[in-house]
Amino acid sequence: MSVDNGAFIDNSDSPTSVTFSPLGDWAFVTLQGNNEVALYDDLSLRQGGSKTTRWRVPTGLSPQGQVFDPATKKLFVNNFMTRDVSVLDLNAFISQGTRNSSAVTTRVVAVEKLTSRILQGKQLFYNASLMDNLGTEVMSRGTYVSCATCHSDGGQDGRVWDFTQRGEGLRNTIDLRGRVGMGHGNVHWSGNFDEIQDFENNIRAHQGGSGLIDAVTISQPLGTSKAGLSGDLDAMAAYVGSLNRETVPKSPFRTAQGFLTPAAIAGQTIFASQSCVTCHGGTQFTDSMGGLAWSLACMMLARCAPAPAAAWELHCLVSILPP
Repeated sequence: MSVDNGAFIDNSDSPTSVTFSPLGDWAFVTLQGNNEVALYDDLSLRQGGSKTTRWRVPTGLSPQGQVFDPATKKLFVNNFMTRDVSVLDLNAFISQGTRNSSAVTTRVVAVEKLTSRILQGKQLFYNASLMDNLGTEVMSRGTYVSCATCHSDGGQDGRVWDFTQRGEGLRNTIDLRGRVGMGHGNVHWSGNFDEIQDFENNIRAHQGGSGLIDAVTISQPLGTSKAGLSGDLDAMAAYVGSLNRETVPKSPFRTAQGFLTPAAIAGQTIFASQSCVTCHGGTQFTDSMGGLAWSLACMMLARCAPAPAAAWELHCLVSILPP
């Protein structure tokens, strides 16, 4: 199937897997942020016909994988955030086009490792389709985006975003793992959030959602604290705060036993001899807990330094400005 015959999945967030019926006439797509499986007429797509979904079947939270059983015409969907599997009987739909699916849910995790509050926060983190009691889209307009869209499992999407319209310029997505929420000081490259709850402003202003705080107006970032104003928002902050160093992927420069490789030891020696620890010290290897003032001072010094600037001044500038 060519790109021209592809399908734009409108009003949707994060397609995570696709599987096909035995004849290849139906395509099933899990939509992680929308808690649904979208069904497409694959033959029509290949022939340049309708590109709209023929049916959307509800699943558990954050469906990520699926398997189709051709014998029973049942679709087994793994729901990451409800820790279960939805079994969708699609026999009537495939054979007759009837949109009537019976679903059976099976729990697959016996013991949840996350606390109830952190799990709640992580479920919200992934949910682009979150609605309030009035049916208003809480997380994003059109259910297009959630926090996990760019930070799946707390990581980063490897992209550089143009946030000029926000007054921030080009910004590459920051990996949240190992930062323990506010553990590295103010968040964002510009340090303009002094609590994770400030992302309420991001949800409202940039994602188009109504937000998690039940109030028409909210304080600006760096202003009056939003902590305690929404249990959901505080739970999401608790999840982000749980992303400690144990959540960081293992370094390729450590042995299976966790020791530094020879190359890493050589780098450690250079790190110490070049006084990198001046800025990158402590248990977190950062002094960013000092807040925005140091970042601004460093930027001003690097910009005003006479040419040629000292190496550390150039490094200072490169460290703050987006790559």
